[in-house]
Amino acid sequence: MSKTKLVTLLLALMTSPAFGQAQHWTIKSETAPMTDQKLTLIMTPAEGFTKEDAEGVALAITCTNNKVEVAVFANAPNYMPAVTGRIDEGVISHWVGYSTTNVHMRFDSNKATGAYEWVLVEPRIMQAWQGIGMSSKGLVKKLMAVNRFMVQYTASTGATQVATFYVSGLEEAIRQVSDCKVK
Repeated sequence: MSKTKLVTLLLALMTSPAFGQAQHWTIKSETAPMTDQKLTLIMTPAEGFTKEDAEGVALAITCTNNKVEVAVFANAPNYMPAVTGRIDEGVISHWVGYSTTNVHMRFDSNKATGAYEWVLVEPRIMQAWQGIGMSSKGLVKKLMAVNRFMVQYTASTGATQVATFYVSGLEEAIRQVSDCKVK
């Protein structure tokens, strides 16, 4: 999925009513006019934000052609992630050259993970990638098995930010999307 398409869809979703919902999850689909490729976004706001917040923080799962990606959209003041690195040419990935940020994750009350590099698709979007030690589908499976997901990172202001997402109901939301296969 292109960087521009993801940003456009995230901004549109955060500022418009959605066609489907499963508990606190919002589901929106678009079809690319030039390719007829369907892109579906499943999204939930972080604790302290609402679906209506254009300047908010949200967890987004995108599904297209049975490919699943996970991202955190941080558009709120003081929440934009800091650049902590760059994916270099020694890595076999389509993310070569992109900036990264370090993220710690916590699932329910389990111990927090060590630092993982997430790709900064653009300054407001941190995306999990294969370098996290599990595939995006693996991360979504893990999210479906827990109730709370926390992401800690350093914001561009230098402050440590923790975004908390209540992810119960994700399995039901994914069931509503035919092209989102995670099992």
